[in-house]
Amino acid sequence: MPNGESVLEVGCAGGKAYEFLKSQNAVSDLTDYTGIDVSEKGIKNCVKNFPEANWINADLTSYKFDRKYDFTFERIAVHHMPNPLKI
Repeated sequence: MPNGESVLEVGCAGGKAYEFLKSQNAVSDLTDYTGIDVSEKGIKNCVKNFPEANWINADLTSYKFDRKYDFTFERIAVHHMPNPLKI
């Protein structure tokens, strides 16, 4: 991913998607990468293992973002939330 592009991962858990994307050179330490997850334990793991990225410990359904992202994705989180189609 070119420098300066931003990515938001919804439901980042322990950071395995970020780790995979880095291993495939889809993102780098220069990518503006942010992960959000409700799990405090998961976010602590992300901060410990991937300090170059941004990690938010919050509930997506009530969190107010103060910015926009070039790319947003989720893998296995939204279907666990109330009203997944609304999310």
